[in-house]
Amino acid sequence: MLLYVVDTVIGLSYLLLSFLTTYVNCHFWSVVNHLRRVARCRKYRSTCKDCIVIFSRYPRPGTTKTRLIPSLGPEGAAYCQLLMTDHILDTLSDLMSTSSLSGGCEVEVQYRGGSPEDMEYWLGWRRRHIPGLVWVEQVDGDLGNKMKTAVLRKFTQGKENVVIIGGDIPGITKHELLESFTKLREDQNMVLGQAEDGGYYLVGFHRSACKYMSTIFENIEWGTCKVFQQQVRNAKLCGAKLGILATVLSDVDTELEMHIFEKEVGVRRSEIAGGSWSVVIPVLNEAFGIRKTLESVVQNCSDINCIKEVLVCDGGSTDNTHDVITAFGRTSPIRIRLIHSPPGRGLQLRSGANEARSECIMFIHGDSILPQQYNESAFRCLQRPGVVAGAFRFALDLVNSKDVSSEDRSMRTKLYWLEKFVSWRCGSPAELPFGDQGLFMRREIYNKSGGYHKVYLMEDFILVDTLKEYGHIGMADRSPLTTSARRWQKSGFIKVTATNHFIITCYKFGVHPDTLARWYYGDKLKIQ
Repeated sequence: MLLYVVDTVIGLSYLLLSFLTTYVNCHFWSVVNHLRRVARCRKYRSTCKDCIVIFSRYPRPGTTKTRLIPSLGPEGAAYCQLLMTDHILDTLSDLMSTSSLSGGCEVEVQYRGGSPEDMEYWLGWRRRHIPGLVWVEQVDGDLGNKMKTAVLRKFTQGKENVVIIGGDIPGITKHELLESFTKLREDQNMVLGQAEDGGYYLVGFHRSACKYMSTIFENIEWGTCKVFQQQVRNAKLCGAKLGILATVLSDVDTELEMHIFEKEVGVRRSEIAGGSWSVVIPVLNEAFGIRKTLESVVQNCSDINCIKEVLVCDGGSTDNTHDVITAFGRTSPIRIRLIHSPPGRGLQLRSGANEARSECIMFIHGDSILPQQYNESAFRCLQRPGVVAGAFRFALDLVNSKDVSSEDRSMRTKLYWLEKFVSWRCGSPAELPFGDQGLFMRREIYNKSGGYHKVYLMEDFILVDTLKEYGHIGMADRSPLTTSARRWQKSGFIKVTATNHFIITCYKFGVHPDTLARWYYGDKLKIQ
């Protein structure tokens, strides 16, 4: 009994030390970096002479893109709105990085619905790429009053040119935006971009047009095919010097316009409502547990039609792993593909991802068990505004086992608190899930981030660190993904946990992952 108590206290003391270290390294510096970005944004905005205002809604199901709900459902319609607005913000990121807008350009998102906290989670990380990004709630009234208020407020803040666009124009590019600012800097003080449905997708003003604001948006039948012509009429009546952009674009409001969404955003309509998945599993001598993992992929999904393929990437197994996978594949309703890869989890995961053909990719280890309806909970996670990738909550089989020997009682207690520590580590602002929690993301984000590096260790840490440049790492709801506790049982709690933290610390100080792999694996892995 005394040995059990001493062993448990030592293990939990080390876990507490790990908690404090992680808090300083992750949470503290995350808060500091957030405050730095806010201060940088304020300083940048104070020097900006141009401003782009985006009118959008917070993409909450049932409140946005309501005309798409009959065909896409409430969640699908909201996700469509999210993807379009994110696509436009990506365009603005590209504009900020490649163009030389004189004096800088502020970007303001005027939103309806959602709280300031929701907007911070959705857009706050984008200040890394759009330093002048802010968001404010729209005022009440019709569209004309909203735009008039937005323009006058920006002029009051000292802006010279203000351009307003909608959040549902996926076809807009930096060329239309640059053309509008060029016209406003030359001899026009108002600019319009005509939409195919008779409205307009862009309106901009120079400061000299401030005197027109009281009447420029009056007597317009918003939401009809007469909007563009009526706006041109008002501009002439006010004596504005109007410029019209050469490009005619279309917003996406109904099913008939979804082909525009698919072309510009690059996401098929069929992928919006539920998504299709490729599941990638790296293995090396996993004959004992791989069948249970494959069974969880097949049996625990809500719809086998959503799982297009399972790619098992073998790094050179010498047991009968191949035979187990082949036998399972003969009767599986989901296609099982066996891929041969050089050894090393990073190389194996990269090989599997390169072969994946679905819109979404999920990476799990060969000793993991997926939770019930994992595909639905993962897709819901990716639909949250601001999330670019996700993972499942962490669980170990020994902690949830009903049959625990007396020798494993102390280990079970320590692993229980390890689960709590991992849950805290994966929360905001640290957001540090590891590969044994089943990382998942859209294939577009995987490719944009560069995917898994060709390394033998730290592949998940490097990928997560890179993904956070593009947004948040969310956590799936429902039950956790369960992973084998065999490493801790075989080598001991302190040794495994301390080794993991030592490896991460060395990587942070610049030690190459392949060098770390030599330390970690020794002679077990031959690095090419």
